[in-house]
Amino acid sequence: MIKQAEVHDSRNVAELARLLWPDNDINYLQNEMIEYITSNKTAVFLYFIETVTVGFAQCSLRNDYVEVPKAVLLDIWKGFL
Repeated sequence: MIKQAEVHDSRNVAELARLLWPDNDINYLQNEMIEYITSNKTAVFLYFIETVTVGFAQCSLRNDYVEVPKAVLLDIWKGFL
């Protein structure tokens, strides 16, 4: 199951993020996740197997223009799935 993270999920997301970035302080990561969760230009999604959170994805909208072929965009999304 995939669901969009809410503020009460921020500690859980931070613990997963710390597996990727072990040198970062857990409180710092939690604050970063809260910013991502509450912003209107970013989102965090959680992936569950049964009731266990096993992954997350951080998403953001960019305002700058970057010319990218459509095939590359499809490959980026495939990487997330």
